[in-house]
Amino acid sequence: MLQLQTDFLNLTELQRILFVSRFIEVIGAFTLLGYLVAEMGSRRDESASNSLRRVFGYVLAFAILSTTLRNLFSEPLFYLVEAVLFTAAAMYGAIIYRLQLAAVRRMQ
Repeated sequence: MLQLQTDFLNLTELQRILFVSRFIEVIGAFTLLGYLVAEMGSRRDESASNSLRRVFGYVLAFAILSTTLRNLFSEPLFYLVEAVLFTAAAMYGAIIYRLQLAAVRRMQ
């Protein structure tokens, strides 16, 4: 953590903005990925817990793969934390979809 702080502090202002922008972009992409994976499974009329388990499995595998490829030369703890954050963002997207689906079904 100390190494990450000193690395971030050594960046110029423009580099910091770029770093944060890329991170926000990836968080948004994983939120959308979670939403889409949950939507793909909604045709099966499965329970919310089964849907979220399926989304978690797919997204965790994809998050580990993408963070490993992005951070090949970083410390393993860094990309593990990144993978957890990306998976959490995707689960947030899946929960948003399940809530919207429940609201639409109640209206019908």
